[in-house]
Parts: sequence; structure tokens; C-alpha cells
Amino acid sequence: GRMKKLDVPSTSKAAELLRELKRSHSRLPRYNEDLVQSTKDQTIGLYKQVFDRLQNIDEEPLTQQNIVQLTIYDKAADRSKRCLLAYLMNRAENLVDLRLDSGTTVLPEDIKENLSDNEVAFYGNFSDLIAEYMMEEQVDLAIKLPPKDLLIEVRVKEDIGKIITGSGLLVLKKGDILFIRRDDAEQLIREGKLEHIIS
Repeated sequence: GRMKKLDVPSTSKAAELLRELKRSHSRLPRYNEDLVQSTKDQTIGLYKQVFDRLQNIDEEPLTQQNIVQLTIYDKAADRSKRCLLAYLMNRAENLVDLRLDSGTTVLPEDIKENLSDNEVAFYGNFSDLIAEYMMEEQVDLAIKLPPKDLLIEVRVKEDIGKIITGSGLLVLKKGDILFIRRDDAEQLIREGKLEHIIS
């Protein structure tokens, strides 16, 4: 028989979540509860159609048409899920940055009103973990780090000796002043072993 028309579900709602992040001037635009929920519902619905059809494969073997249709549903569900996870992950990363950049455990009200309940809880839990870590390790993760230049000038505050960094072997002796890559310096600055020289 002729192939029935394939049902190709639109994943435009899921993609809209990412477009929203891109369009926004704020690092944390208002959490889009409705769009998140409808993307979640669509994803679960698509996976369920695939699962249900495969459950009764014994009574009703798959035709070529079924296989193509189920593959389309599966790919659409994957795409929706990836968009949703990217949206949530981007927001979580921005909350982490906010906590590390501001050093504050209290969410500013204008940011808090843009978050979901889960995000508010995440910020609180992450704050507690960071505070605990800073106390145990005696490092201050909130020390203002230099701007994102590639190379920065640093003074070595204690004899560190040889360390392997992203750019190779460095020998760090107390009192030395040198230019090193910012990402190699960050952790050592936080630990108080290096000091950023701001000219």
C-alpha cells in the first residue's frame, strides 16, 4: 500500500527557549515556566509514542513506514530534550558565575524574581557548598580576578617550584615577577600563592 503521510512534530517550542536566552540582554531572563513545561510534555509524549509502539511489537510487527515514523519521533524527542537541558544548564552556569563574581549568598531581588523555585534552591545549595569549601580549603573564591586577558603579570608570593600548566612547565620562585596565562594563574591567585600585579 501507499505510505501514509509521516507525522513530523515541530520542535520549535524547544528551540524558542534557546532563542529567548540569545535575545535577552540579561544573563538570567525570566524563567519561562510555560515553555519549559510544554517542551517537557512534548518530549515525554514523543518518547512515550515510541515506547508504546515498541511494547506491542509482537502482536504488530514494524513496517518500514513505522520504523521511519518512530525514528522521527525519537530524533524530535532528543532534540527537544537537548534544547531544554541547554536552557537549564546555561541558567545554572550563570547562577554559579553570579555567586562566584558577587561573593553574595543572598540573591538580589531583581534576579530572584526571574528564577524558578528549583533555581533559587540550587543557588542556596551551591552557596552553602562554596562557603564550606572556602572555609575548609582556606581559599577565597570571591577574590576579584583580573580581566580576561590572555597574559597577566604576577608576583610569586611563595616558593612553589615546578608546576605543569596548560602552556607547559613553569618554575615559580618567591619574588619572581612574570607573565603567565590568566587561566594558569587563577587557581594560584585564589590560593594566595600568586599576586596579580595591576600596573
